[in-house]
Amino acid sequence: MNYLEHKLQAECIKWFKYQYPHFAGLIFHIPNERKQSPQAGARAKAIGTLAGVADVFLSTPNETYHGCYFEFKASTKNKQTENQKTFEKNVISVGYDYVLISDFDTFRKYVNNYLLIRQTLLK
Repeated sequence: MNYLEHKLQAECIKWFKYQYPHFAGLIFHIPNERKQSPQAGARAKAIGTLAGVADVFLSTPNETYHGCYFEFKASTKNKQTENQKTFEKNVISVGYDYVLISDFDTFRKYVNNYLLIRQTLLK
């Protein structure tokens, strides 16, 4: 993860935890971007690390989805890897949403809408 993506993701998570404190324990980063030795990579793969997994997961359902994966790209010039595209396709096929986030406003609007749909479900 580059500096700009780190900064964007940190800003989004900070806002989320402030805006939705009751869901703060349900959104988390998936540490999948580390550079490591081949041996450490093999150990990580053996315990389930998977190339292409999204950066963040919101583990609460709404009326439409079981949860949502967020992939942060600090610029629209940054593209998904083939592994990321495969992961996106796979999770969508089993009822999760997957969103590319390149700016804070997109994240804010998406989350507000996603959780509004969830609140409708609970009524």
